[in-house]
Amino acid sequence: MAGDAIYLDHLATTPLLPEAREAMLPFLGERFGQPGSIHQQGLAARDALARAREQFSVLVNAESPESILFTSSGTEAVNHAIKGLAWHSRRRGSHIVCSAIEHPAVLASIEFLKRDGITCTRVPVDGEGFIDPGAVRRAITDETFLIATHAANYDAGTIQPVRELGAVAADAGVTFLVEANYTGGWLPLNVQELGIDLLTLSPHRFYGPKGVGVLYRNRRVRLAPLIHGGTQEAGLRAGIENVAAIVGAGVAAEQAGRD
Repeated sequence: MAGDAIYLDHLATTPLLPEAREAMLPFLGERFGQPGSIHQQGLAARDALARAREQFSVLVNAESPESILFTSSGTEAVNHAIKGLAWHSRRRGSHIVCSAIEHPAVLASIEFLKRDGITCTRVPVDGEGFIDPGAVRRAITDETFLIATHAANYDAGTIQPVRELGAVAADAGVTFLVEANYTGGWLPLNVQELGIDLLTLSPHRFYGPKGVGVLYRNRRVRLAPLIHGGTQEAGLRAGIENVAAIVGAGVAAEQAGRD
């Protein structure tokens, strides 16, 4: 950064971790293969993706690395979680519960689904921005298939009672999504302990590169793909993965787990 300026906008994005940059460089040069190829270059890329999946699996205590899906951004991960679940769960219900202060990616995804007959109850928060688990419980109907919330609010900084909200979802048999695009890598988010079924992360906010997002999916949860074509990401996201960015994100995730 020029002069003596001090960067204080880490909520927007963070500088790239030097170790992440170093790990990325070979995949921007001599290791240029694509993970779907069966030759040496392709196998090296495939192994790199598997390593990054393992690093994120450890960070969030996923059931297995196969629960980790890579996207282009945290926003895409949110869209995939909400729309993918809704499109796969058409016969299960048509109602979503969220708070009134969700990230625009959450609210816009739900708004988009209204054309498909999806309805939503936005639960108000208190003066400090906290979501009341009791209010969420009361908002659930027989048609509710998703409770969507955030780990911490990106404006107010309020850390939500995720464990209690997860218990509400579990009691009702409803899928529980936590958007953690601003808090992943900073707050501990043990998906198994917290009862989280879907979790989104944005690595560029914890010293990873831009151009990659992460979606954790409990293997019991079924999603429809948003992007069609190839069989990448367990058939849920067609298109060749951004290997270099994913490698860097994995290194950032590993470092975040240590800190």
